[in-house]
Amino acid sequence: MFQGLDLVVESGQRVGVIGPNGVGKSTLAAILAGRLRPSAGTVEILGMTVGKVDIRRLRSQIGFFSDDLARQLVPETTAIEAIAMGKNAGLRAAWFNLPDQDRDDAAELLRLVDLFEKRESPIAELSSGQRNRILLARAFFGSPRVIVLDEPAAHLDFGAREDMIASLEALMARQGGPDAFLVVSHHTEEIPATVSHMLLLGSGYSVFGPKTEVLNADTVSKVYGRRVALASLLGRTFAVAEPKLADPL
Repeated sequence: MFQGLDLVVESGQRVGVIGPNGVGKSTLAAILAGRLRPSAGTVEILGMTVGKVDIRRLRSQIGFFSDDLARQLVPETTAIEAIAMGKNAGLRAAWFNLPDQDRDDAAELLRLVDLFEKRESPIAELSSGQRNRILLARAFFGSPRVIVLDEPAAHLDFGAREDMIASLEALMARQGGPDAFLVVSHHTEEIPATVSHMLLLGSGYSVFGPKTEVLNADTVSKVYGRRVALASLLGRTFAVAEPKLADPL
């Protein structure tokens, strides 16, 4: 749950969102993806106000990743079907007549995430990392104008996490990427190097701005309520925190 958030994401901005559990990161992602209505305030996406527009019209222009999608898809859904249904937010291939062109486009995305050989594999037979990369490709299918990713690297081991981040960077580089992009994570090191802006959400505190200005030890310490040291490597930021806050910030 969050309140008092005033946020404007401009075209071309790539936004990373971090913060502790319970501050509303996933809620924010669901609202921005048109999956949830705000209980108060106003949300405008692509010139459309959430709650005052046909939600299907809004969703068709937003690519969304959530771990819940893996559980909602029919287990027999193949990788290529899962991606090709993305532009309709579809969950059952039997409900759709997927054109050959959609299958071809989905296959191209599978190549980008290095899973082309799994194109006819049921998602239930794939590893968590492979499923996440397929759902990531699904979010980009049809070149949506906005991409919202809710913790795409969650629950993955080191290798699978790095594969996920590499896949994300490859998808973002494709045809210049979407108009706007937002990725939620618990960990700074899971934020891709190409992210331009950061939103740090804490309990009763938030800060938004260019990554180079707001992603620093002082702001991250304030958001997490404990002293944090940061280090940069290959454009990504890694964080280490003390077990508990030694002094009030």
